[in-house]
Amino acid sequence: MQVRKIIASVLTGTILSGAVPYYNNFNADASGYPLLELRPNGQKIYEAEAGEIVELQYNVSGTQGWCSSGIHFTYDSRLELEFRPDGRILFEKGDAGLDIRGYEVRPVNPDFFPYKIDGLDENENCIFIATSSNGDYGYDGTIATFYFKVPEDAKAGTRYDFEFIYFENDMFTDRSRNQDMQDYAFANWNGGTVIIPEVTTMTSETTTTTTSITITTTTTTSSTTSTTESTTLSSSTTITTTTSSYTTSETTTSTTVNNDIKKGDANNDSLLDVADVVAVASYVGNPDANKLDEQCIKNADVHNTGDGLTANDALTIQQYLAKILEQL
Repeated sequence: MQVRKIIASVLTGTILSGAVPYYNNFNADASGYPLLELRPNGQKIYEAEAGEIVELQYNVSGTQGWCSSGIHFTYDSRLELEFRPDGRILFEKGDAGLDIRGYEVRPVNPDFFPYKIDGLDENENCIFIATSSNGDYGYDGTIATFYFKVPEDAKAGTRYDFEFIYFENDMFTDRSRNQDMQDYAFANWNGGTVIIPEVTTMTSETTTTTTSITITTTTTTSSTTSTTESTTLSSSTTITTTTSSYTTSETTTSTTVNNDIKKGDANNDSLLDVADVVAVASYVGNPDANKLDEQCIKNADVHNTGDGLTANDALTIQQYLAKILEQL
């Protein structure tokens, strides 16, 4: 694990002569010690949208208890760090530090960091967070959560990194000042990244098949007046119903549906006939003017059940009545 170190005086905010980032040989062979992580929205790499507020979690795991800590981490200066109304950095204590008495959070003085340190990205800003306690009352979990706003004009493919950086006298240890514990934490810590995902455009060819099926109910009457009503579905399917005025008897063909099943019974009259096709088609065309209750919608949803009523449901019922389909 590569660790950057800056020899600096945190108290005076000045850089010692010749200070440059370099890798430090911590004891990385220790086991069972704390792992420090920076996780945007709980993830190693988080895909964000432009203008989104990202929650950066400073997490620890693998501890047997800890008390004193003081670490620095950098963030991309294009991100907007959120502040409280009183001008302090906005952060929330996490479950890992609920019993830790003291918390201190502050930005590192921009007069000496990072722009006067050779080798660091000029887009980085830095935050210092410290904790103090008279016992090992720190646990595994989130130590603190910070809030950053992604630029409104962020472009696809842009990445924003969060990284730990070591200043001399930084620490993460227990009451016994376990040096191996601290070495392991600093040798194995890892940061996180926010990226704006690329927009992928997929082109596909769509083939539209137009099916025209006409269901005609014929009535023998002594009347000479005939009215024909047509309802056209959005799937290019035409449903034609012929109704005859009469003064004698009417012959009607319908199918009785088991009340317990009701598949296709869009008007919930326990019959499966062309009226159900018309009910679905009318609802799809104008649901506000041709309302169906919840039971009717459930009965009529026979095509790709669960996706709501569409013209395909009316066509499926129509094909069943025409005996093109054997079952719904």
